[in-house]
Amino acid sequence: MLNEYTDLQLECMRKDTSIQSCDPLGDFKSPQTLGESIIALAGMYFACYALALLFMKMLSRKFE
Repeated sequence: MLNEYTDLQLECMRKDTSIQSCDPLGDFKSPQTLGESIIALAGMYFACYALALLFMKMLSRKFE
């Protein structure tokens, strides 16, 4: 979110629009903290790595 919306000028942020508030970073309410997101991402990384290793081992046994 920070990477996408920092220093970005959106249509609703213009002075001539009738929209009163437009704050994508302030309005976003994540159900988890940054630490929880990092842990979840690391978990997905290791799960995919383990699955890839498992598939490689299964395929290598097939060709022996």
